[in-house]
Amino acid sequence: MVHTAANEARPVGGAALEENPVEQIVSIRVDQIDVSGRLREVDPVYAEMIAASLSRNGQEDPIKVCRLPGRDHWTLVVGAHRVEGARLAGIEYLKAIVVGAGRDERRRREVIENLHRRDLDPFDRAMFIAEEIALLKVRAGIDPEKNGRTASAHARWDKTTAQELKDDAADATATMAVAYDFTDRVVAELGFSRRLIERDLMLVRRLSASVVAKLREERHPILKVQKELLRLAEMLPDEQREAVEYLTWRTHSSGVGPVAKVAEAAALVRNNPKPNKSPEDKRLDAVIGAVTRMSRTERLGLVQSPTFQNLLPAEARDLLAPLRLDGENVDDA
Repeated sequence: MVHTAANEARPVGGAALEENPVEQIVSIRVDQIDVSGRLREVDPVYAEMIAASLSRNGQEDPIKVCRLPGRDHWTLVVGAHRVEGARLAGIEYLKAIVVGAGRDERRRREVIENLHRRDLDPFDRAMFIAEEIALLKVRAGIDPEKNGRTASAHARWDKTTAQELKDDAADATATMAVAYDFTDRVVAELGFSRRLIERDLMLVRRLSASVVAKLREERHPILKVQKELLRLAEMLPDEQREAVEYLTWRTHSSGVGPVAKVAEAAALVRNNPKPNKSPEDKRLDAVIGAVTRMSRTERLGLVQSPTFQNLLPAEARDLLAPLRLDGENVDDA
C-alpha cells in the first residue's frame, strides 16, 4: 500500500502560502524495491553505518524510485545505501520520491546525485563523470561509442614507454568528438575543473575493472588517492594486475612485499621476466581492456549495435538479437 504525504498551506499575515506540488513523496515497502543495475556497488561497511543512523535518527532524506511498465516492484533510482541500511536495520518502509521512468533520466539522476557526495573515491567519481558525458552525448543524438577510445586500442596497449602512455591518455580525451564541449558543460553544472575531469576520464579508460574490484575487496587506501591511481593507470593491464598483487598480498622473489605505494609495486613488476604473448592474445587483451573501460551506457550501446552484432558468431547474434537498435529494443533496468 502507498501512503502519500500532503502539506497544508497555512496563512501568514492574512495571506495563504503558495504551494505547487512538484514531486510525489510516498512510503514504500523496502522488500518491493529492486536495486539491481547500479553504477556504484554498495559498500557494506557504509551500509552498516546508514543502518545505525536510520535506527537512531530515522530517515531524513527520501530515496528516489520509479515504476516501470509491467513491473510488480519499484525500481531504485537513487539511494542504494539507504535501502541496504534499512534492510540491515529491519526497517519495513522508506520514504521515497517517485521520478520519471526513462532509462537515461534514471541513470542521469543517479550520476548527478552521486557526483555531489563527499564519500566518493577518485575512481567512483571518474566513473560517474564518464557516464555523465556519455549520457550528454545520447541526449545530443551522438553515438557514445564515437569517442576515439576503442579505435586504436590494439596500438595503445602495444606501447611500452611511460611517455607514450601519458601521451595516449591525453589523446584519448582530445580525440572524443565533442569532449571539450561536454567537459565544459559538466564543469559548469558540477563545479569540477577541466584538469580534474580529464584525469578522471583517464582513470576510467585505463584502469582494469578487475584491478579496481580487487582494491575494493581489500579496502586498500590507494583507492582514496588519485595520484596513486593515476600511476597505476599508466601501466599496461597485465602490469596493473601484477602491481595490485604486490600491493595486497604478494612477495617478490627478492623478499620484498607486500608494498604500500604503486611506485614500489611498479618497480617489482619491472624486475620480473615477462612471458611472450601471441598476437592473438594481445588483440584479445586489447578488446577486453577497451570494453572494461567503457561506461555502462557505452557497453549497452556496443551490444545493441547491429555492426557489432554482425561480427559475432550466429549463436551469439541470436542471444543478442532482442537488443538490436534496428529491431525491438528492451529496457536494461
